[in-house]
Amino acid sequence: MRYGVKRKYRIRRNLIRRVKDEKDGRYKKLVFTEEADRIRKILRKEIEHSEEILLEGISQEDQEQFKKITSKMLENLEREERQDG
Repeated sequence: MRYGVKRKYRIRRNLIRRVKDEKDGRYKKLVFTEEADRIRKILRKEIEHSEEILLEGISQEDQEQFKKITSKMLENLEREERQDG
């Protein structure tokens, strides 16, 4: 889907709106609507709840170790991509 099509869809869904730039009226800014903010808050709560469930019973030390390991794995993948590209 092209960018313009996605933008029109979001505008129709009342997630973003176009606002004139205060400094230069020829330009339009895309800003989130109250509906988008409401959805963002709901999703944030769902994510936080899921994280609580996932991390239940896992010590802070184990969580930190997991972050270090996955960070290193990501670095390895990124390095490989740079070498191939």
